[in-house]
Amino acid sequence: MPNPVLSAEGLIRMEGDLRTLNGLDVSLSRGRVLAVMGSNGAGKTTLLYVVAGLLSYQAGSLWRRGSRIPKENAPDPGVALLSHQSFLYSHLSLGENLIFYGRLYQVPDVSERARWAAHRVGLNWAIHDLVGTFSRGMRQRAGLARLLMQDAWLWLLDEPETGLDDEGRRCLEGLIHEQRDRGTAVLVTTHWLDEAMRLADALAVLKAGRFLWWSQDRSHWPMMARRHLGGREDHA
Repeated sequence: MPNPVLSAEGLIRMEGDLRTLNGLDVSLSRGRVLAVMGSNGAGKTTLLYVVAGLLSYQAGSLWRRGSRIPKENAPDPGVALLSHQSFLYSHLSLGENLIFYGRLYQVPDVSERARWAAHRVGLNWAIHDLVGTFSRGMRQRAGLARLLMQDAWLWLLDEPETGLDDEGRRCLEGLIHEQRDRGTAVLVTTHWLDEAMRLADALAVLKAGRFLWWSQDRSHWPMMARRHLGGREDHA
């Protein structure tokens, strides 16, 4: 893979005596989308948190945009993470949250950017509402709006369809395609093969902290997903 913006070799993350990442290798270039499937406890969320700089690792190598990252790790402002935690403040409105993050990332014209981000995820009507009053699906959309407040080169999405209705899933798909077209690399974990088929250029199956299989050939995805996920393409 030429000029990867993200790469890891032999990556190991220990939690007590357990290897949650066990010699993992990964490489991802600009404008590419990698979907990762795997059972609960396979290491999907841990992988995203290590790549994002929120967790350390104990062995192996990790590079972001050609710079080797020390084992202690640190967040990169060019990496945007959507996880099961929204990282939004419930006592602030959506607009206040977006402006806070925009200022954190030194975004120019931050109020205008916040209005645009809220509109892009279909929440312009709720921009003055407290996030604490939002439904699960609205919080997920708000998290996507938060990502749009960064000029990120890498998006990390942990099961981003959670809580979204059909309109929200269409919005998510559109955002991922837009980011891919502008050269952003995307690493997304999912429970659903059909989501991977719609969104990704490559699919990998993770088990016990390492990839069992990785392919860019979509014709192989259903068969390999069944083989490595116990016959259930809709479960991870």
